[in-house]
This record gives sequence, structure tokens and C-alpha cells, in this order.
Amino acid sequence: MTTITEFLYARLDEDEATAQAARGATWVASQRDGVVDLDDTHGHQIAGGDGGLAWSDAEFMAHHDPARALREIAAKRFLIDQWADRYSTNPHIVGYEEADAADVLHTLASVYADHPDYCREWGL
Repeated sequence: MTTITEFLYARLDEDEATAQAARGATWVASQRDGVVDLDDTHGHQIAGGDGGLAWSDAEFMAHHDPARALREIAAKRFLIDQWADRYSTNPHIVGYEEADAADVLHTLASVYADHPDYCREWGL
């Protein structure tokens, strides 16, 4: 069985590969004459331009661009590194530190609740 830390590191590796494969580092949403575009800061079009992209979608994508995704992944890895050695797989949590570690790791894992390798006992 996969441990919660193995599960989390594997998901972050997948997220990182996806973010690095995306074009451009920073995305910017714009709207001109009713047409919504999503471009990177190098002037490459990411999406839109054909009238099929809604402004709210473009804003959301720009807000969660690859650069931000990579920063978020680094922050999550830091948290996992800080708490993994304190995490107790024993169902009878011994002290506050182990309970805090479980709370942090379970919260991070809950983001991936739809993944087939997610264990329901990690739920919040």
C-alpha cells in the first residue's frame, strides 16, 4: 500500500510535469472587442481568440498559470518535508505533534480525493 507521503509526492510530480509542459511562465487574460484571449507574457496565445473562451475562464486560467502552479507545488513539498517524519500511521495518534502532522498531510491529500490511489481514510 502506498503511504500518504508517497502518494503526495507522486501527485506533485505529476502536477509539476504538467505545469512545466504548459507554454509560458505567466499568463494574462485580456478582452478586446468582446473577444477574450489568454496569452503568456512573451506574446504567445494560450487560448481564446475565436470567441469560445469566457472572460471568467480566462481570468481563472491566468490566475492559476504555470508559474503559480510551480510555486504552489514547491510550498506543498516544503510542508510535506516538514511534517512527514512526524506523521504517525498508527491509528491511535500519540500526541499533538503527530495529530498536527496527520491534519496537514490529510488536508494536502484531500485535494486529490478523485485520484484512484487516494485512500478514503486520509479524508478530512
